[in-house]
Amino acid sequence: MERVIADRRVAGVTLTGSDKAGSLVAETAGKELKKTVLELGGSDPFIVLADADLNTAASVACRARNQNNGQSCIAAKRFIVEEGVADEFEQRFTSAVAALRVGNPMDRANQVGPLARGDLVDELERQVNESVRMGARTVVGGKRIAGDGYYFEPTVLVNVRPGMPAYQEETFGPVAAVIRVKDAEDALRVANDTDFGLGSNIWTGDVERGKKLAERVEAGLVFINGMVASDARLRARALGVRDQGVHQHPDGLGRAGQNRRGQGVTTSTRRVTLSTERLLLEPVNTSHAEGIHAAVVASRPELLPWMPWAREPSLPGALAAAERGKKAWKNDEVFHFAVVDKRSRDVLGIAGLNREGPDAAELHYWIRSDRAGRGLTTEACRALIAWARDELRVSRLTLWAGRENKGSRRVAEKVGFAHLGPLGWRPEGGL
Repeated sequence: MERVIADRRVAGVTLTGSDKAGSLVAETAGKELKKTVLELGGSDPFIVLADADLNTAASVACRARNQNNGQSCIAAKRFIVEEGVADEFEQRFTSAVAALRVGNPMDRANQVGPLARGDLVDELERQVNESVRMGARTVVGGKRIAGDGYYFEPTVLVNVRPGMPAYQEETFGPVAAVIRVKDAEDALRVANDTDFGLGSNIWTGDVERGKKLAERVEAGLVFINGMVASDARLRARALGVRDQGVHQHPDGLGRAGQNRRGQGVTTSTRRVTLSTERLLLEPVNTSHAEGIHAAVVASRPELLPWMPWAREPSLPGALAAAERGKKAWKNDEVFHFAVVDKRSRDVLGIAGLNREGPDAAELHYWIRSDRAGRGLTTEACRALIAWARDELRVSRLTLWAGRENKGSRRVAEKVGFAHLGPLGWRPEGGL
């Protein structure tokens, strides 16, 4: 694999597979500064609010969970339902799942077929059994089907709680987890409580409210009152976050995508995760902001006035501060990434870009210079430079730092930037 990716004839790499395989591919591609499309799975939330059309929601939920026998990265897997309508939704949903006909897919009357391999049935059986032992309850299905083929009964689990496999893991087969929540805020918390972030659904009678809630779902795609689906007419058919992988589906590798609101690359790229040999550069969330604040307070408190993410550890406060800074500096776009150690998951700092026009940007970073972050600043900067060049189409990039800043000077020299007096550092000859 390493030799293939390193070959000069290879411009980019795509992979559909496991987290482990995706990490290895991303690590190798990162060393070579090559673009990747990684599709590593999903645990898509299907949020049902109290004002939703429950009949339609339950019917679509059955299809969304059991499409392709439940073996789809964009299949709904976690059904997050407001307490006030949970009984009725569960009844309607369970009835629809129980009515599914399982059998040979060559018979058009059958609606659910076999899984791809025997080990997938074993894994699904483990996830269901462990969840039940931990307190979940099976209301329909729950067992493998004996006989020829790798069949598993369409299953609905209720009373699903954090820590259970059905809550935490991707269930790659016809198993649905129903999770009750107090209200919409609680639903968002549960929806975002996952290592994956591909697609999601919100069901509500108030579409405008749904749009506002969709902005807070940490996923690449959010469908309101509809089932997540790919569409070849969109330049970017999926944009994933977290362990789901890195998505910018073409027109071709490296083309800029559109997000669900059709605003183009400037919004969707905020949710891109960059990967290097030792680091992940992830869109900042609440836990990152708190980690950045703690790290700066511990070692470089003099930076607090200059860093909104560090000055205001809560995510809403950080976002507001970033917007204030964006207006003050009149930058077109501000991109912030948390710099995270792959192995330990420690937050080592922050890095990003201030866009200053269609083809210009300023690179900024603060990464711990102690033992925990030693040698990692250059690695993070190289990833950002490649992303700015290939995805944002930046041709003029400035690393803002004075000549006397020894640390920045070392980084600039390693990435091939030349000093330009008060302007900071820029690559000789452009990107």
